[in-house]
Amino acid sequence: MGHAMTRALVRRIAAGAALAAGMFVSPAPPAAQPTRPAPPDADYDDQDDHKSDFWERALDPSSEKYDGLVERAAVLLRESDHDSLKQASQLLGQAIRLSPDRALGHLWSGRVADRLGDYAGCAQSMAKALDLDPNLDAPGGTEPTEWAAHYELAVCRARAGKYEAAIEGLRRILGRAQSREVAIYQRLGECYMALGRLDEAVEAFRQGIRLSPYSAELSFALAVAHDRDDDAAQARDAMAQALGRDPRAGSLVGVSRIWIPTQDAPYYLGLAYLGGEDFSRAVLHFRRYLAVAGESAWARRARAHYEEALAGAVAGRGLELRGSATLEPARAASIIGKADGALQGCLRRTPDLLLRVSITAVVPIKGKAADTTGAMKPGVRVLVQEPSDTRSADARTVVGCAEAAARRIALPRPTGAPGTYITAEFDIVAR
Repeated sequence: MGHAMTRALVRRIAAGAALAAGMFVSPAPPAAQPTRPAPPDADYDDQDDHKSDFWERALDPSSEKYDGLVERAAVLLRESDHDSLKQASQLLGQAIRLSPDRALGHLWSGRVADRLGDYAGCAQSMAKALDLDPNLDAPGGTEPTEWAAHYELAVCRARAGKYEAAIEGLRRILGRAQSREVAIYQRLGECYMALGRLDEAVEAFRQGIRLSPYSAELSFALAVAHDRDDDAAQARDAMAQALGRDPRAGSLVGVSRIWIPTQDAPYYLGLAYLGGEDFSRAVLHFRRYLAVAGESAWARRARAHYEEALAGAVAGRGLELRGSATLEPARAASIIGKADGALQGCLRRTPDLLLRVSITAVVPIKGKAADTTGAMKPGVRVLVQEPSDTRSADARTVVGCAEAAARRIALPRPTGAPGTYITAEFDIVAR
């Protein structure tokens, strides 16, 4: 039942109740008795605007069930696991069949589709919700409720590859005076970049940086846009600013990070790690980008960066030393570099593995009576550093091989007080 029909019915029922009450009014009291003041006229408009829960349930019995289904789906959406998302989708399907002309079920259905990676389905559901209610206040999102649904629709369209439609929606949001949000400029710049409109992408990212001068994410995006435009100097400047705010590029690896397009994630990460001279990670991420990018517009730039990263990813490059003893870094790196061939022999068949090798040396404690309880022990440890598609059995084999190769590395003897230690750490990746 439509809301207008519901309100009209409420007025008719209320008016009928008042008329019935008038038909059974008691005779007027004798003149000697004081008369009661007449009751005020009923305010039916007020009843229309503020229907009680009783009338809501009486006139639209499906409303309570609909709301319950949507609320349960919203709770399940927060669980994030695949089974919860599937169950949420089923509940929302029931709600929509119950009341197909109510917008909120379509909104949450779009959000579930988004989390399931069905971006076309997300865009379809979001568009339906806004067709039913163009001014929909979208609860439960991360953006202001008055334009959250429009923003989420634009993002789903962009992630589905509908960049022009996404740009149109984002620019419409920007047309609202109160809606000049950093996230909108970031998404707008990403859509322009996906279409190869790099000048417009740069301007959108710069607009976002004007609103949020310390945003590392926008600086990384600006660096990528300049890089793809073959403007190396501007790209280096933007990357230096980004890494100054986020040295480990942590803002690029968050699980909730939106990527437009999805395959751009390893390009951003590869460029960031290359800028920070973390060559092994740069190799890994540019390799991943090239595996999914095919002959995209940016493949040539990615290959050039990949070759640069390969040249720098020799074992021992970027060596880190920690501990209370002292070791000469250049000499240690040179000795480790001589073991690069053996370490590469371990990695050659697992190009998606990034390993960190740690070699600990201890300054000897002389004398048989020396107490070594709790002292650091010399040895080697190898750990997988990044999530990988490599089978666990293969990864264990590679780790064992790398540990054996690292044990053969004879670091220079450390100097310091007896019992102090030094740990040399470096990353390795298949080249």
